[in-house]
Amino acid sequence: TMQCKSNQLYFTFLFVLFLHEEIRSEQDLVQKKRLLHSIVFVTKRPGGYDILLHALAKQTSKDYELICVDELAPHRKEKVEEMAEALGVNLVAVTTSKPKTHPHTRFGIANAFNTGFILASGDIVTILQDYIYVPSDFVQKTLAFHAEHDYSLLSYPEYRFSAPQGLVDPNLLHDPSTITVFHDEVTEGPLYEGWKTTNEGSMPMPLWDNLRNAQRIQFDWLECACCSVPWALLVELNGVDETLDTGDDCHEVNLKQRSQMLGADVWNEGACPVQLIDHHRWERSETWTRFTQDTNIFRWDFMKQQMEFGEYPLRAPNNFDLSFHRTHLLPTPGGAGEEEEGVRVRLLSPTPGQVLLGPLVRVVFAVDGPPAAVAAAAVCFALGPGP
Repeated sequence: TMQCKSNQLYFTFLFVLFLHEEIRSEQDLVQKKRLLHSIVFVTKRPGGYDILLHALAKQTSKDYELICVDELAPHRKEKVEEMAEALGVNLVAVTTSKPKTHPHTRFGIANAFNTGFILASGDIVTILQDYIYVPSDFVQKTLAFHAEHDYSLLSYPEYRFSAPQGLVDPNLLHDPSTITVFHDEVTEGPLYEGWKTTNEGSMPMPLWDNLRNAQRIQFDWLECACCSVPWALLVELNGVDETLDTGDDCHEVNLKQRSQMLGADVWNEGACPVQLIDHHRWERSETWTRFTQDTNIFRWDFMKQQMEFGEYPLRAPNNFDLSFHRTHLLPTPGGAGEEEEGVRVRLLSPTPGQVLLGPLVRVVFAVDGPPAAVAAAAVCFALGPGP
């Protein structure tokens, strides 16, 4: 049943507190903005958790939450939770993807992203794909950037590495229960371990220059292997268009160019490169590599043209509405995220981390706030079948 409690306001405001000596301007900005960082990790492959969890355990800022959208969650959720707890990683969810907007589609990465967006509580959302090691100041630098840029996307330069000979265990490449595919867990970044790089034209030259200079520049390039977006912008876009799951790829340009249509800009943080382990060469299968024949390039070009002529919605027509998932205070452009008078929508069900298995999911909301504001709104949302 649905309950509306007009005299209660359930919100937790998390302050960014840096307990070590770092650049003061970054500290002041983030503390003033009171931002929280939601890291949405998506995977369908065996392994990958040793790299992810050891990297997050070393973060200089703990103002993050980790949401794992894992198609293998039924086989290894408990192992992931145990490892995260042992390493002190703030893991809040391990779940498979929600039911697809288009059940017939062959792929599912856009749907996986969107599942994470729905569960996110942070003001900033980072998309992080598997086999990527982030540096220890990743959370801190991401929050500092977004404290200065309310309506911007942030991408990170990539170092790519090949695993040393003999490190990958072939017997684990199709084991859905494993949290690592290596004979020995990878606990440090490949850059720090001296692995061989395989960066073969993976980035435009200006981004290589930016990486060498360790600067932050505005540049029209976004890579969803690791990128950060304000949650308020994702609400306007309603996530990534799941029509693209008909094929593979192009979620980057879908997210970037639709954001630009709304006035957002795109930056690159050269001082915070991520380290990607090249898994595409381990095995020639859909699990471990990608194929040109599956590309979405022609689909996205057509969709964009339709948007420009007003024949296709800019806001993604998915099977959910992110605006109903405002479970936390959103910063206003140019503002500092102060508490506002008015109603708040609170998500009651599904709960964070709940595995969504049914074809139709019951979603329940409550509206809280000052009595007068709630009375004026007179709204409670309950989507899905009745009890």
